[in-house]
Amino acid sequence: MDIGTLISKFDTTATFDELKLNLNTLAHGIEAEGDFKVCYVQMSPRSLGAPLTFVHNRFPIAWQHVYNTKRYHKIDPSWSHARKSLLPFYWTDLGVLSDCQNSMVEDARSHGLCSGVLMPFYGRTGYSLLWLMSSTAHSEVAQAYEIFKQQLYPILPHMFEATSKIVFNTLGILTKREAEALYWAAEGKNTEAIAKTLFIAHATVEKHISNAIKKLDALNRSHAIRMARDMGLLVAREELLNYGIRKIQHGKR
Repeated sequence: MDIGTLISKFDTTATFDELKLNLNTLAHGIEAEGDFKVCYVQMSPRSLGAPLTFVHNRFPIAWQHVYNTKRYHKIDPSWSHARKSLLPFYWTDLGVLSDCQNSMVEDARSHGLCSGVLMPFYGRTGYSLLWLMSSTAHSEVAQAYEIFKQQLYPILPHMFEATSKIVFNTLGILTKREAEALYWAAEGKNTEAIAKTLFIAHATVEKHISNAIKKLDALNRSHAIRMARDMGLLVAREELLNYGIRKIQHGKR
């Protein structure tokens, strides 16, 4: 795989078809190196109960049907691992399994997916999972992964940003003032305090927050704050971050 060229393609991806083509190019490069199947999933938690999900799945169609029909995503430990860790996750590390999980593993093996590795990645708007599954022994998968990771980890952020741009960035972009109003609301300030902080009228603050709620398709102010934070629109300011670092350093003394 020419990783440099592929990174450039992801960086200039402008359509869904281009995104799919580039993901297929990456998958072909991996699959050409051995008996591997690739699945890429990206989650955007705009709704905690029903997060937006993008899936580029090259696993066998029959396995996809079984996985979805039996709702294995509810018991697949790969998901819980990806939500709390950036470390790779091998199927041999599944540990003690429930009867349902054992059934999932047996079903996977019957479809030629006996071993594999999961590569999680966190971005500003959610997280992604890149699965490499194979019918070969774990030792061969682990050996191949040591080679692949030198190429794959540099490309993951570019894949993530391309997918976010094409698939998830469908909501309106907040203006500077709308983002500032939500930022100070997230810091616990009421409308009057925000107005004094930003040197604007009380009604103007309400207008900015109302516009942000509509653009984010949120239900109320609290919902808009949570969504904006999860989307990376509300971040710690540099001076606050430096103050926090100083507090940590002072606390150690």
